[in-house]
Amino acid sequence: MKGSDNSPKDKQIYGYIGQDREMKSDVENIGGSMAEPEVVPNSEVKVSEKKKNRRFTADYKMKILREWDLCKGKPGAVGALLRREGLYSSAIVQWRRQRDDGALNALSQKRGRKLKRTAQTVEIQKWQKRSAYWEKRFQYAMVVIEAQKKMSEILGIEMVDTSHLEEPGE
Repeated sequence: MKGSDNSPKDKQIYGYIGQDREMKSDVENIGGSMAEPEVVPNSEVKVSEKKKNRRFTADYKMKILREWDLCKGKPGAVGALLRREGLYSSAIVQWRRQRDDGALNALSQKRGRKLKRTAQTVEIQKWQKRSAYWEKRFQYAMVVIEAQKKMSEILGIEMVDTSHLEEPGE
């Protein structure tokens, strides 16, 4: 067999006696000064927290749009405005669309609940849902009764009077 002369190539392919001891000593030597990072004594280094999305008020947006309109004819003024405020032109485009649609005024309103629900309004809504449910069921029943009437006429079967079931006013 070829592994008997212990050449470097044969050791790499077949391994050799004592390989286990060398591997154990290599594992024990891992670490040292390389394993533990050195502490930086610089107190000026600070990790900033994740940036939050900015929210702009309607007044701020309108102010920027007025400035944008004033800067239109002056070369470099629009870019200076965007850099000064830290904005992108896409935000301005979106704000202009909102202004043209009248949505910017809606943005200035307070957020939150629009309607204060009282116990009475909750009860009214519950009864309205029930009423709508039973109205739909009644309409379905009336369709079935009409179909039964037509079938009885075709087959010549005498029907029971159902006029009391129909809605008043018909």
